[in-house]
Amino acid sequence: MTVKNKVIVRILGQEYTIRSDESREFVQKVANLIDDKMRAIYEKNKKFSTSWIAVLTALNVGDDYLKLEQEKEQLLYRLENPEGELKTMKDCLIRLQNELKEKSEAHNSVESEFNKLVENTATYEHSLLELRKEVDRVCSELAQKDQMLQLAENKAESFEKSLKEKDVEIEMLRSKLAEAESERDASRLELSEFIETFDSSN
Repeated sequence: MTVKNKVIVRILGQEYTIRSDESREFVQKVANLIDDKMRAIYEKNKKFSTSWIAVLTALNVGDDYLKLEQEKEQLLYRLENPEGELKTMKDCLIRLQNELKEKSEAHNSVESEFNKLVENTATYEHSLLELRKEVDRVCSELAQKDQMLQLAENKAESFEKSLKEKDVEIEMLRSKLAEAESERDASRLELSEFIETFDSSN
């Protein structure tokens, strides 16, 4: 007859004596698990009785157990039906390959658009460089024309000043000419009077 292990455990503050064929460590591990679950329920609502907490803990443990059983059955089914699992994996692989193909095509399309953009950018930069050269050339020509215009304006200003000086000289010459003509007329008059006087005396 197998001797059962006697283990004293504490659950939710109360001690219990457990007899089991399992090792002390295993029994203590199970007790700790139940204690943790019961304390979690107790912390949420401290008005629950110990029996009600025990029922809720049992329901939670049962829920965990059934879920593990379902996972176990699924794993066993997959192990016992390798062809079905292989088909599933093949279908998944085909789906992934199709997704990869679509993404690859999309990537190629984006890369093509990017290359076009790079080419257009290079063309634009070249055109911009040529335009800048043309602008520099026009600015240089404008600067030269402005310089020539300034020189022309300076010459025109100098010519205008000289012209005014000539006008003053002309006015002075006209004044002198008028005086000379007046003196000439006076001399002619005196000469005429002298001749008349000379003729009368003869």
